[in-house]
Amino acid sequence: MAKKKVADLLVDVLAEAGVRQIYGVSGDSLNGITDSIRAKKQIQWIHLRHEETAAFAAERKRISREDWRSAREHAVRGTCI
Repeated sequence: MAKKKVADLLVDVLAEAGVRQIYGVSGDSLNGITDSIRAKKQIQWIHLRHEETAAFAAERKRISREDWRSAREHAVRGTCI
């Protein structure tokens, strides 16, 4: 059996926690995570050009749903892991 990558474990935990979308900027240290998101197809990756824009987009999505509990469904990527 192949060993799981840390990125795969992270995506599994986020999906189990109810995350459905991640807004962020991909590249460099996040390539493994975005590859895992793409392969598993449980979470939608929404690529934006700026980290601050990703944070605003995730917050706007939460507000537009008018459901405070939906905040757990959105993960915001602002800095490198």
